[in-house]
Amino acid sequence: MGRKKSSRAVYTKLLERPWCYYCERDFDDLKVLISHQRAQHFKCDKCNKRLNTAGGLVIHAQQVHKENLSEVFNSIKGREDASVEIFGLEGIPADAVSEHEEKIREKYNIPESFTVKPLGIAAILKISDHAVQTNQRKHPRLEDIDRVELQQKVKDYVAAKKAKTEE
Repeated sequence: MGRKKSSRAVYTKLLERPWCYYCERDFDDLKVLISHQRAQHFKCDKCNKRLNTAGGLVIHAQQVHKENLSEVFNSIKGREDASVEIFGLEGIPADAVSEHEEKIREKYNIPESFTVKPLGIAAILKISDHAVQTNQRKHPRLEDIDRVELQQKVKDYVAAKKAKTEE
């Protein structure tokens, strides 16, 4: 027998699962969610072209088929508006996120005291901005290295190479 999972880990996994805004279905992986959205909600009914967002589908329908789309296909009532720009989990309105979280809490009896701070795109961008500001990179960019310093490094490298071949 293995170790018993803590309730915190189980709750976190349940609350952080990717889910589709348009049909309330949840998925194991974000890639599967994006594939689902492209196949079910952002697929052109005329030519079966799959697009990444509802906005892309609207533009495609206007330019290629000369039609005006205003609804997302296969969506639940109240969420068929094509003007909401959603890709995966990005762009989902806050009220829909809280509504979905409440449904999950109710379904699995997760206490209100348990909170999860998701690591969304804003947090990722903040982390990468911090890395750029503090100049924490594995390899420095050419723009960051002084031209004279770079020339000196090249000369040193060539001299070391030459000395190694003469040995």
